[in-house]
Amino acid sequence: MQQDLEKAKDKANNHAPPYINSPQMSAEERQHFQNHLQRQLNQISGAVRAGPLHHSPLIEPFQTRHNNDIQAKLQRAFVERDFEFLKFLSYEDLQQRMVNLDTEMDREIDELKRRYQTKRQPILDAMDQKRKRQQNF
Repeated sequence: MQQDLEKAKDKANNHAPPYINSPQMSAEERQHFQNHLQRQLNQISGAVRAGPLHHSPLIEPFQTRHNNDIQAKLQRAFVERDFEFLKFLSYEDLQQRMVNLDTEMDREIDELKRRYQTKRQPILDAMDQKRKRQQNF
């Protein structure tokens, strides 16, 4: 099994598409691609190790896997401030993101308001209690 992974890794490194080894690809892009490839190999090896004994679903429907991948990239992009992956999305995916953006942002704003109020309320309550105690003196 380990030999198969090594062969796949060697094959991927030696038989990379021409654009990967081309001078147009920066060292950073090449490193990003290699990191992505390594993550995929690790995921494959993890799935193979899980095997049928664990009954883990090894194959997800393409659309679910595609959406999860895009969502994970978007979350990483905010943390790392790297939005390079957006240029690889299809036009339809980008349009769909724009359509959903307002709804998602409204949901996030509502969540932030709720969290703000949850943190703020105990402080307001404590201030009211202090004010009432001071009035009693």
